Amino acid sequence: MLVAVIAAFEGSSSASVQDIADRFNGAIAEELGRAMTNRWVGAFIRRLGLATMKSGGVYVVPATELPKARVLAGRFGVQEAA
Repeated sequence: MLVAVIAAFEGSSSASVQDIADRFNGAIAEELGRAMTNRWVGAFIRRLGLATMKSGGVYVVPATELPKARVLAGRFGVQEAA
């Protein structure tokens, strides 16, 4: 599900880890029983093989990494998140 959330940001200049975490938690926190922290989401993004970088004091997934998330979503068979 996290991959689908990241893939939904494709076309934007970058996606902050906080924005990804907020959207992920809005979609799945009830199923997990609690909200995941920004740190957990950032670590999971890096485990997926996507790079993060610091920009303006916050960690972001650069636009060059966002198409990779769509490929990962297809590989895992995950539908795109709204």
